[in-house]
Amino acid sequence: MYKLLVLLFISLFLFIKLRLIKSKNKRKFKTYKYIIKEYKKIVKKYENFTSISTLGYSIKKNKIYMIQICDSKFNNIPSTRIIFNIHGDETTGARLGILFLNFLCYEYYKFKQGTKTKLNSRIANLIKNTNLCFVPSMNPDNLFKKRNNIKNKDLNRDFILKKNYKFQPETKTIINNTNNEDYYFLLDIDCHDGAHLLCYPYDKKKIESLDENNFNYISKQYIEYNKNIKNNPSPSRFQKGYIMGSKWYKINGGIRDWMYIKNSLLGITIEFNPIKNPSDNIVKKLYNQNKDALLHYLELTLNSYRGIIIDSNGNPINNAGIYVYNYENSLVSLKKYTNKNGFFAIILAPGSYKIKIIKENYLDYIQNITIDEFQHNIKVKNKKIIMSFL
Repeated sequence: MYKLLVLLFISLFLFIKLRLIKSKNKRKFKTYKYIIKEYKKIVKKYENFTSISTLGYSIKKNKIYMIQICDSKFNNIPSTRIIFNIHGDETTGARLGILFLNFLCYEYYKFKQGTKTKLNSRIANLIKNTNLCFVPSMNPDNLFKKRNNIKNKDLNRDFILKKNYKFQPETKTIINNTNNEDYYFLLDIDCHDGAHLLCYPYDKKKIESLDENNFNYISKQYIEYNKNIKNNPSPSRFQKGYIMGSKWYKINGGIRDWMYIKNSLLGITIEFNPIKNPSDNIVKKLYNQNKDALLHYLELTLNSYRGIIIDSNGNPINNAGIYVYNYENSLVSLKKYTNKNGFFAIILAPGSYKIKIIKENYLDYIQNITIDEFQHNIKVKNKKIIMSFL
């Protein structure tokens, strides 16, 4: 009897100790500070081709960070961005992002060390020709706590398309990042939980945008590499696994509408999981389901129509307007502009188009182009376009 009581006591002691350790680890993981610490470990380990910067500050003065992965010898390359978290209680993206960045960096490191595979050759082509940008969270004050920011503002309803609107500091940080001329953002993603679906603009208006065909294309490309969303969408009525946001439900002030209307930036919303703040095991499962799709989506930047516009003296022409028409002479994309270096890039679904470039005091430049189906390890080259003076 005595021995039995001793064994029960020891068993109970070990059980309680194990639960306390698990509880401690659980609490440790569920903080913004811990998440950022994990991202910083990646940057430190792969410092030759990664960097981390502060984009701005939250209401409580927590830093909003952006990690970049790039190893390009070129100045004029597009950027693509993933905002892993907006709503504080939808934590899959911020956690999954750690695994995804580790994957990209480790594979590229192996490539640089001479151990080359088809997979890491694809990743090398991407990192050498695109600036990959990752925001762990734009809601650091309430990550793992509540949906809204510390002032109870839903940040995915704060991108209001109205003059003199006073944005939350977290929202303003992302807007400033997008408008920063050091980047030429070409593709974008914002991450959520609560469904199992992809959405694209418009989120407010129930009309198709000029880029409807292009939004369908980039969404379908993601879905083709994530059959789990395609085969098990939630809500289940959206059988393709992707939908124009307003056909699901309308929102005002969403990030996707702002980025598209204000910056001509194509992007998708990913709803990773119907369950918010899932267990670590589920996050790892979701990472494995989305890893290939995320990589392929980022690779779409390599198949863009891109170039540098200069004058006959070799000087870059900034702020030139670029229009894309189909052969019926209808616009099929919002107008794009060149940056201060004369650089531009446009994502288009495979097909034939007419490009028209306009700049005051220059003759219009018109060219017919064909965008081919995407192929891995595509050779990337900026087209040089010379515009003649009037």
